[in-house]
Amino acid sequence: MCKVQKTIVNRVKTLCKERNLSYYMLAHQSGVPTTTMFHLVDGTTQSTRITTIVKICSGLGMTLEEFFGTSE
Repeated sequence: MCKVQKTIVNRVKTLCKERNLSYYMLAHQSGVPTTTMFHLVDGTTQSTRITTIVKICSGLGMTLEEFFGTSE
């Protein structure tokens, strides 16, 4: 898994933990299929489409800039 993908996975995991959201709930809120969400967080997915990240951001109520605006 490349560094960018690891960062995406870690960011989703961290945000879910901070917001007390299950991956299932995030998938539901963002309109991302649950299988896609679980493949993303378990590392099965080797690259995540930007459209999926946009949907996840929408489900979290944040912008792409906020999602990627971390020290990671």
